Amino acid sequence: MPGTGLMATPRNKLLLGTTLLLILAGGWFAYSKWVSPTRVALVNYEDFQAARIFKSNDNPLIAVEMVPLAELDRVTGYDLVLFFGRGLNLEPEQFEFLQAAGIKGLKMFMEGATNPNIDVTNLRGRDLDFVGDYIRFGGSANYRSLLNYARAVFDGKQVLVDPPRDPLPLSQDLVFYLDEDALFETVAGFEEYAIANGLHKPGQPRVAMVTSVPGPFNSNRDHVDALIRSLADQGLNVYPMAALNKRLAFLREVNPDAVVFMPHGRITLNEAEEAIAWLRERNIPLFGPLSVFQNHDEWLDDQQGITGALITMSVVLPEFDGAIAPYAIAAKYPDEYGYQIFKPIPERMEKFTRMVREWIALKSMPNADKKLAIYYYKGPGMNAMTAGGLEVADSLYNTLQVLRDAGYRVEGLPADLEGFKALIQREGPVLGPYAAGDMAAFFAAGKPALVSAQDYDRWCAEELAPAMCEAVTARYGRSPGQYMTTVREGVEYLAVARVELGNIVLLPQPLPGVGENTFALVHGTRAAPPYPYVASYLWTRKVFQPDAVMHFGTHGS
Repeated sequence: MPGTGLMATPRNKLLLGTTLLLILAGGWFAYSKWVSPTRVALVNYEDFQAARIFKSNDNPLIAVEMVPLAELDRVTGYDLVLFFGRGLNLEPEQFEFLQAAGIKGLKMFMEGATNPNIDVTNLRGRDLDFVGDYIRFGGSANYRSLLNYARAVFDGKQVLVDPPRDPLPLSQDLVFYLDEDALFETVAGFEEYAIANGLHKPGQPRVAMVTSVPGPFNSNRDHVDALIRSLADQGLNVYPMAALNKRLAFLREVNPDAVVFMPHGRITLNEAEEAIAWLRERNIPLFGPLSVFQNHDEWLDDQQGITGALITMSVVLPEFDGAIAPYAIAAKYPDEYGYQIFKPIPERMEKFTRMVREWIALKSMPNADKKLAIYYYKGPGMNAMTAGGLEVADSLYNTLQVLRDAGYRVEGLPADLEGFKALIQREGPVLGPYAAGDMAAFFAAGKPALVSAQDYDRWCAEELAPAMCEAVTARYGRSPGQYMTTVREGVEYLAVARVELGNIVLLPQPLPGVGENTFALVHGTRAAPPYPYVASYLWTRKVFQPDAVMHFGTHGS
């Protein structure tokens, strides 16, 4: 007889299939309700902001994604949508769409809403308080808690989720360090930590490092940490601070030898004049290095560089406070996830922090030992030394007398202004490429410094980017070119006009281009500068080796 097992009748097949479908449906329901990933959307956030939130996430079942404004119709599939309100412009139909989505249950929060008419925040009560504080305080711990809150409360998941944590309050006035937990509300507390951990050493110069926007808690901080490390590598005791209301109070307590301000506006909000007076009284230099809000490679290719409001916030306003050296030390680079985040420009970061150290060293160096190069503006030929709002010759002569009286080694300064002007015209002229007679007289009596073509090529390779050296060669041929050149004993040289007065050297700012229309050249040219222009600055750096360089008078580009 055949076996007694169940026969695969149509009825049994249907029963089995139904059972499997119920199991799958139940499993899918349980997965969707308690396990499936939580999705958080970021709208109008900069990459460097989004990256900080994204990298704070340690939960594989929480997905953080950026949604472009043009794709707002996608946000209905998320459990929480965060908007960055500054600079956000919503079209009327977009706003109406979001309002309708909110009515259907979409959770939304807008950070920094500058226009209340488009604020789509619909959280209330505890949800609003918690989410608002997580974002307001910032930092990795708060961002992790924000994402966990979205999973636990808004998405209602029960797998890989913690009970909601209270926001971690962060003061608006903190001294901090590389460890994210190294946060101090007092300078004394930070100093105790720094000494105990070997971060500060007795007798080293002190540098106050002031952050602004974006800060160390609401952005990626790779560039901030790199600046701390680079300053410390220069043998400096660094005091990094994120202070909104107590900047001047913190600075006074630190009493630094220099201040490095990562600028966005003024050094203080409501105490600008008081801060300026305090810095001047204590002879504290204020540096304003720049973070470029642009991809590094795109910035290098852009002759204009920083533009628009960033010039105002990062260069102009800090200069009101006395900030110097607006030197780019950081730019945007893609990280491993594709976010454009701030990272240091390595060679620029090192040069900048070395400059800070050397500025501090100048404060203790005797004036008689200081070497100073002064570049002055002068028109070609017999043109007067007149810059924008400045009689250059008169002012420069007075400056040299003040330097001499202050103990600088100024030797050979003529007894009167007319003698000084004659000396400048003879040894420090600006010569056009077609002034053959003036050029001959200059080589005969002007005592130019001579730079061999071989030295120029070596210096250019050592000091400038290859593309810059190549651009000069492409336009003017091999060094030394045809302008301000001579041959001595078979060796080709470039001439550098300069007036040496002991430890002070005066140099005319060379013409930035070659052509008959010198007015147009002075007011800006896109072409590579000629060899004499580059050689002048290379000679100053490589041969004269000044402790400081001053540009005296501006005109044109």
